[in-house]
Amino acid sequence: MKTKTREKNISFNFKKITAVEELLFHNNHFDVIYSYIFYNMSFNDNELKFLFNESNRVLRQVFYYFSVRSNHDIMYRKGSKIAENLYDINGFQIRFFRSLLYRE
Repeated sequence: MKTKTREKNISFNFKKITAVEELLFHNNHFDVIYSYIFYNMSFNDNELKFLFNESNRVLRQVFYYFSVRSNHDIMYRKGSKIAENLYDINGFQIRFFRSLLYRE
C-alpha cells in the first residue's frame, strides 16, 4: 500500500476522536460519508441523533452510504436485551434499526 500511495501522491492524516464529539471538519466538507456497521454500536438515541446531525453538517449534500442491521436481521432479539433495539450478542452490543426510526 505504501508504494501505491506514493505513486498516486496520496497522504493520510489520522486523528483519534471520540465518536460523540463534534467532528473536526468544517460545514459542507465532504461529498459522501461511508459507514459499515458504525451506527450499530451501542449509542443511545441522543448520541445517534447527534451523529446523524454531525454527518449532515459536514456533508455538502445530504448523502449517506451506510450499512446497518435492522429488525429484519436473523440476529434480532438474540442475546440479552440492553435497551430498545439494542442487544448484547456474545459480548458485542448491536443496535437494530427500524426503517423510519431516525428519519426527521
